[in-house]
Amino acid sequence: MAQHSEQLSGEYTGIGVEIEEREGNIIVRDVFEASPAQRAGIRVGDVLVAVDGIPADELGLDGVVQHVRGPEGTTVTLRFVRPGSDQPFEVTVVRTKVRVSTVRWAILPSQVGYVRLRSFASGASADLRRALDQLAARDVQGVVLDLRGNPGGLVNEAVDVAGVFLPPGTLVFTSRDRDGNVTEYRTESGSEPVRLPLVVVVDNGTASAAEIVAGALQDYRRAVLVGERTFGTGTVLTEFRLQDGSALLVGTQVWVTPNGRVIWRNGIEPDIVVSLDVETAPPVPYTGQVVSPGELASDPQLERAWEVLTQDESPVMASGSECVACP
Repeated sequence: MAQHSEQLSGEYTGIGVEIEEREGNIIVRDVFEASPAQRAGIRVGDVLVAVDGIPADELGLDGVVQHVRGPEGTTVTLRFVRPGSDQPFEVTVVRTKVRVSTVRWAILPSQVGYVRLRSFASGASADLRRALDQLAARDVQGVVLDLRGNPGGLVNEAVDVAGVFLPPGTLVFTSRDRDGNVTEYRTESGSEPVRLPLVVVVDNGTASAAEIVAGALQDYRRAVLVGERTFGTGTVLTEFRLQDGSALLVGTQVWVTPNGRVIWRNGIEPDIVVSLDVETAPPVPYTGQVVSPGELASDPQLERAWEVLTQDESPVMASGSECVACP
């Protein structure tokens, strides 16, 4: 429960990396700026072999997270293998409080903006608007919103993020409980949506609140989705406190997209399917980076999203003019 609360607050005690499991390997997906991990030289794409001598394949993804996190000021020793090298290396990192920046933005070739939203922690929608303001000041002609590996978070942030791109009062999703009761969630009135052409990149790590946003943008044809089918969480987690002070998170409602699609166990299927193999570790652009064509080509999913905005002829893809929710 403490870890769940930390994720929603955007701050936790650890080393400052994001990891994922791909084909049985634990891979570093992102290294946070100014984090202990960055100072220790850990890079995106490094494959984690062991944590304090315990093989990572024995721990699994959840076990690795639990072992890497710990009290502030304590140390953890990690063994990695870097792509292109057969020699493992070890680093010992001191755990500290890590503030997670939910948003990164960059400039892709042909004046296309890139925004990565890594979670729906508190303040995510405000951070997203600030990033888009920065991109607008640089005269971008379209935006790629990267939701890959986004585990979700606060539902109100999901609705507000959808409201960045959809008109006021637009239905984002409905929630249904076992008794058939339905609750509608709509974008706030008075907010002015961003009207730039939009492509959203998703994968199997796109879950929960991130699926709400992806599903709504797809249903209204406000965005084209590129990547892989999302995780299929799609439930409201209700907290039940236990006598020993612990708690259970139990799914009590299911989420349904504006067009009636149930997210639970189904996920959201992208419009254009592009998969990544285990050898591909796309670099995460740092804030303000101008991404070169070569760097773009190292990420097939992002490159395809960029092509949708710059090369495809379909008006739905290239201009967003077919958005049924955009007056």
